[in-house]
Amino acid sequence: MNRFLYTLIGVALLASVGAVAYAKPEYARAINKPCNFCHVSGSPGAFDSIIKQVQATTRNNRGMYYETHNHSFEGYKVTHLPIERLLSKFVWGEEYDDLPRRIAVGDVKGDGVSRFITLHETPEGKGSVLKVRRWDGKSYVTELEEKSESSPEKLQVGKFAGASASAIIVTDRTLWAWNGKSFTRKTLSTPRVLLGAAHFKSKDERVLIADAPASIRAYHINPNAAGDWLVDPIPAPNASKDVLWLAMHGNQETLVQTGMDEMIADGGVLGFWGAFQSDKPYIYYVKIDRDADVDKQTKKIVVKRESFYVVMLNTRGIEVWASVRLDMRPLDVIIDNTRGDGKQGVVILLKEAAKGKPRQMGFYELSQDKE
Repeated sequence: MNRFLYTLIGVALLASVGAVAYAKPEYARAINKPCNFCHVSGSPGAFDSIIKQVQATTRNNRGMYYETHNHSFEGYKVTHLPIERLLSKFVWGEEYDDLPRRIAVGDVKGDGVSRFITLHETPEGKGSVLKVRRWDGKSYVTELEEKSESSPEKLQVGKFAGASASAIIVTDRTLWAWNGKSFTRKTLSTPRVLLGAAHFKSKDERVLIADAPASIRAYHINPNAAGDWLVDPIPAPNASKDVLWLAMHGNQETLVQTGMDEMIADGGVLGFWGAFQSDKPYIYYVKIDRDADVDKQTKKIVVKRESFYVVMLNTRGIEVWASVRLDMRPLDVIIDNTRGDGKQGVVILLKEAAKGKPRQMGFYELSQDKE
């Protein structure tokens, strides 16, 4: 097993899913706090367009005290050890008809402006379409749209050519790099198993390539190379020690081959996130709950319903945030903001409910809290 997976697997197995809630906004305004200062949910009573439901209400300890003490915190004391949590607020939801499969954010032009990068499936099921878009305050402006032979499953964006260079877009066989005037494109003759990317505490960013089922190495990218642009390989990092953030994507089979537990690999997304200038990253992954039964005739297990959650833990294995229940499978999860306004949060892209239906994407802004 690759050593950079040890901490991820160990703590992810401890995950559990929290409840959701809502509140009256006048009280939040009165105390100048977000709604889930007193409630578990960050958007209480609001219609969450990503799950098509109105969120229910459940108060935390602070909220229950506030309600039963004439809407005042006077005399409130924490009677237990402080609980580290992340507060969240559902900010926006969007729908897409063009089959996005992977999402990313990066300063790919070196101008200090983050772009929204998406890799799309094609209607014919061959290759993929890359799109680079910039949020202008009202909508996304498309700056690049190109079809390639790359798999729609593989996309990473980062400063893989060095901290002073623009962020590079890379798939399993193609890269796009800004040369000051336009995006140059280079393609490998043979695709590589692009597993993810890592940002080291040294500020170095590299892509993670699975050269063999049980061997992962971290590479720089040289966009000017005449041949293979994956260069300078080093052993995979120790996630709990070496990185500020790390993202991994892949199907269950690919992730299990790296040594990951089947339950954790099932969601296809896993990572570390060094949020809020923390040197102890949070861990996030997709948790799947299945309502199953045994068919009386065939004796086979039949899954009647699946529910999905995006779960975030601290490095002690304590859950600090969980999304609302999602009926559709998350295709991708990133910790960023596709609109580039500096807010930190979770972006969740969901599979469509049925063929011909749009795919949904939502942004949950996160903030820290200690109760």
